[in-house]
Amino acid sequence: MAAPLSTGIASLATLLIDADNGLRAWWSIQRELSEARAELAALQAERDVLQEGVDALQSDPFELERRAREDGGMMLPGERVLRCCD
Repeated sequence: MAAPLSTGIASLATLLIDADNGLRAWWSIQRELSEARAELAALQAERDVLQEGVDALQSDPFELERRAREDGGMMLPGERVLRCCD
């Protein structure tokens, strides 16, 4: 009876500390999953900000003009741009 018990304990110990199949592997997978979820949340937040920009451009014609002027340095024919420094 002692041999099967010691074999069972050894098998259990191996399973618990085995790098490929044991608790260390489970903890590693849990850590990776947590990191992936955090990255997903950050990407979803970034997507939401970008979607707000898209919505503003689609719904407000003045927003499109403002961005063309400010970000693209564009102006209408005959306009002059005056820039001041702070």
